[in-house]
Amino acid sequence: MDAAEAIAELLELSSHVEGAVVFDPSGVVVASSFADEDRANALARRALDVVAAAGGLRRQGARVTRVEARFEEGSLIVVSEDERLAAAATVPDPPFALVAYDLRNALRASAAPPPKPRRPRKPKAPADA
Repeated sequence: MDAAEAIAELLELSSHVEGAVVFDPSGVVVASSFADEDRANALARRALDVVAAAGGLRRQGARVTRVEARFEEGSLIVVSEDERLAAAATVPDPPFALVAYDLRNALRASAAPPPKPRRPRKPKAPADA
């Protein structure tokens, strides 16, 4: 599954997510649910800012794996894994753990190699009766 498919599936599964992006640590958007590229880039930049701020609260070099910023209008939830991140803009008061779980699954699915095509099975020879 590619990143765009993973984001589309995330939006289909989670009624709490209004929009989402998958991006790299430099902020380059790999996939987005937004039709507007500027909006996707803005979400990725803000997510990186939140991750950087959260990282500054711990010892140097500590990696932020998930973070939430809550606002009256909704939340920004960010998860990271390996060298990729995913961020979601949500409805107000989302269940953080559930959205983070769904977002992480989308991130993992988008990084997974496509399944290998299966060979068709040869039909079994009919048994002699």
